[in-house]
Amino acid sequence: MSKSRFFLCLANSYKHDNRCLAGVLVKHTYNRGYEIIQDDWGHPIWFRPINRWTDAGAIPNDEAEGINLFDVIEVTDPEPCPDGAQQENHYYSSLSYNGHVEMDNALLNLLSRTNRKVLFGNAYNAVSHDYYERLEYSILMIHASNVRCYLKKRENKQPQPRMEFTFNGNEYDFPITDPKFRHLLENDKNEANAASEYYLTLSLGAICDDKHFKLVAGVIMYDDNDNDFSNILESAHESYRLFKQGLSIAQIAKRRLSKEDTIATHLVPFVERGLIEPGQLVPNEHIEKILRYYRQHPYENHLKPFYEAFDGEISYSSIKIILALTKNK
Repeated sequence: MSKSRFFLCLANSYKHDNRCLAGVLVKHTYNRGYEIIQDDWGHPIWFRPINRWTDAGAIPNDEAEGINLFDVIEVTDPEPCPDGAQQENHYYSSLSYNGHVEMDNALLNLLSRTNRKVLFGNAYNAVSHDYYERLEYSILMIHASNVRCYLKKRENKQPQPRMEFTFNGNEYDFPITDPKFRHLLENDKNEANAASEYYLTLSLGAICDDKHFKLVAGVIMYDDNDNDFSNILESAHESYRLFKQGLSIAQIAKRRLSKEDTIATHLVPFVERGLIEPGQLVPNEHIEKILRYYRQHPYENHLKPFYEAFDGEISYSSIKIILALTKNK
């Protein structure tokens, strides 16, 4: 009988022409969705799936495609396979999308909780292979400051996306292997440098010249501003992309192995911004009922009274979608 574990994806980065996935272990809870599993010191426990058959255990692109940061991934038949500093490594039989966790400041603070004063044992950009063999971790998340993203010019090569930042008073300068953030930096340097806060998933790369270089494997740009389009979750962007291709909510849910209500909720920010007409998601008669109730109860901020007023005839996600219209009025 297969066994499963679940991890919250916090890195989906380039590795040996394929991908490296990593994140922290989570468990299902009865009424809260998912909960971060913590060690005895209150730190998240990191997990990295390793493919048995590929170069350096990289995840094949076709398996990693469509997995976004903050997606919850189910791993079947996990088997520990630590390698030097990479104590997080586990072989697996299969990977599948299981859900999504909404990003907020409290979650980011938990994920970036660490007692490390320097990164991977020193304040430099790499560690020796001998030291790597003695380390007990190879991945973590930090809250960085003084961030500057740039493209480093190289002779006879494409410019290399890199990030300068400060952590615990030490200055660092690492290559970026997060493909989505690299694409952003290569196409809009100002936007890549625009966030007020950066949370970084950092990892140690494969051996090169007897060293393991430190990498930025995941970049989370965070602005505590509901009106900032950059705050819309990556998973919501994927649902919106599929919707614009003509797929229905039911078809998107089937493709993404998710619930229809989850997909509908993904699309709420795009309704708020006028990118989706509400009638494309909710029947007109339901729209009229919801707006009529809202006009009668303009100060009601909770969904449950709406749901109960309609005797459960209209879903929570439909109510949420239509109430999004009122934010622009």
